[in-house]
Amino acid sequence: MSLRKHQYELNQVIEDIIAGKSPVTKIIIAAVPGGGKGSVPVNTGKLIYAGLADAICCIVPRFSLQQQAEEVFMDPFFKKLFGVNLRIRASTNENDPCRGMNGFCTTFQALGQDKRNSVLRTIRSRRYIVILDEFHHVEQDSPWHKAVNDIIDAAKYVIMMSGTLSRANKKEIACMKYTNGYVDLSGDEKTHVITYTREDAIKEKAILPIRFHLYDGEFSWKENGKESVKSVSSFSEVQISDRSSALYTALETEFAEQLMDASLVHWLEYRKEKPEARIMFVCARISDAKRCMAHLKTMGVPALLATSHDPVSCQKNINLFKSGAPALVTIAVGYEGLDVPSISHVCVLTRIRSVEWMTQCVGRATRVCKKSGAYHNQAAHIFAPRDPAFVEFVDAIEKEQRTRVAPKAEQIELFPVDEMDEG
Repeated sequence: MSLRKHQYELNQVIEDIIAGKSPVTKIIIAAVPGGGKGSVPVNTGKLIYAGLADAICCIVPRFSLQQQAEEVFMDPFFKKLFGVNLRIRASTNENDPCRGMNGFCTTFQALGQDKRNSVLRTIRSRRYIVILDEFHHVEQDSPWHKAVNDIIDAAKYVIMMSGTLSRANKKEIACMKYTNGYVDLSGDEKTHVITYTREDAIKEKAILPIRFHLYDGEFSWKENGKESVKSVSSFSEVQISDRSSALYTALETEFAEQLMDASLVHWLEYRKEKPEARIMFVCARISDAKRCMAHLKTMGVPALLATSHDPVSCQKNINLFKSGAPALVTIAVGYEGLDVPSISHVCVLTRIRSVEWMTQCVGRATRVCKKSGAYHNQAAHIFAPRDPAFVEFVDAIEKEQRTRVAPKAEQIELFPVDEMDEG
């Protein structure tokens, strides 16, 4: 079993630490979403086997990812790949978070609410490897900043991982050095930096190339506080100041349903050859998610709803989706970190257009699915509006995908709203 570029580099760093050849105590990993950084916690367990650390603490962005962190340690593939057999458990500010296991997983939110400093006391009590997953969530001078900084200072080793090393609000990420407004990835004697780009991942066939299906249409909307109506026959005609209003209008009308229908037609055709393929619909608000669910019901699609508004139902439905349910409608909890390799289609039904958000969102469909056959017969299919911001994002992704194996998949498909993709 061969290691991916970032896994091999991490392996070398860990082996050098164990051999006493390296003073590194902090590792920063900037890896494209879907590139496999979820395996990192298991690999770092070698430091425990070598007697250099006692336990592992994983910190993730949200509760739905805590279970995923537990599961990766139980995965036979990673156990064999790294020769590590450890266990961790989900915990939220408990006095004894490990409960006899080799570590625990909590969330950034829980740290911010830990008034008793129970997690900090735990980290100080033993030699901990602290792993911060998607640490870009922690903003400089935010309520989470001090809590995370104290944890980092108390840890024996720190691993900081992110798929998008920037923030949508353009604020700085906590606990990171900046040079000329950008994260400084130069490293130092005690800090090793590992990068794994989309180009790297596609070369190694670690993630799938993305095929975009973009749709256009005619829209009309009233200006704020005015009776006048603005109309356009295409997103390309919308002025910069009106882009948000036009996109909001489009996603509140039949355009959204037609976009859903287009993705469903393509997905159902795709499932004829790959019955394991699943589809995810990403919305911005609970009202939009419920409207999406209602439309899917009329189409006879058995979809599940996963939002933070109902945590218990959310986790239950995510588990059902992982175990084989065909369709998921979600808001924030599904677009970042969710690891379901059989997701082949994502329908973008939200006007959020930060590059960070879009990168994480489309990354849900880029994981290689072993059940779907040869790599060159798979692709991530993304259905979205053809608004200027999304087109700019697509252009950037296409430049990163020039090394992809299947040239045909490089095409950007642009359709008017009243035409369906024939696949």
